[in-house]
Amino acid sequence: MPQIGDLFAKLALGQQLTTGEIDELRLQMNTQQLATSRLSGLLDSKGDLNAEALSGFFSVLPHQTAAMFRGENQVIPTGTATLVTYEDDSALDADELRLSWAQGIKRSPATGEFFLTGVPEKTIWLFSYLVKWSQPPTSATFVEIIEKDTATGLAISQEDAGSTYIQTTGSFQMRARKASTSWIMKVEHGNGAPANLSSAIFQVARLR
Repeated sequence: MPQIGDLFAKLALGQQLTTGEIDELRLQMNTQQLATSRLSGLLDSKGDLNAEALSGFFSVLPHQTAAMFRGENQVIPTGTATLVTYEDDSALDADELRLSWAQGIKRSPATGEFFLTGVPEKTIWLFSYLVKWSQPPTSATFVEIIEKDTATGLAISQEDAGSTYIQTTGSFQMRARKASTSWIMKVEHGNGAPANLSSAIFQVARLR
């Protein structure tokens, strides 16, 4: 099958195309035009992926996502924002493994980190968490999601003293500021004595 470039080169040299070559050029140009037309529906005027293209069939494509789970007590000292660490998958049972996974995202349960890469100001991450105390804290508690290398954090949850809750959950979206960074979760309380964190889940998913 002659290539389009070869046929145009032949024309440039003043040579005539055969009937078969003319038909082949026509078919290849029509195919290229159709492919370009379809591709234009996936891109915006700047050449970036069109958000509308992620609907329908494309909505079932796998997303980058990961989660870490802790099912054992972790002692949280009084008045100190403490890093939550998680259990390695090898230490989890079948039910707990449903809460711990990694698909396209590097993680380190031992250091409590998600290592995220993306396009600054374009990639969007969805974070979610669950924190459960062994008993209702007697003072205010906090949950922070922190960009480790810059120590920039978001105090995304606070419960006042006297609350009867033992579990809190939350989620938020974050636009990437850097091409590569890691994120961790810390918890804090003001009890007079150390408190036990009985379980925790930290999750992240790439939305776009």
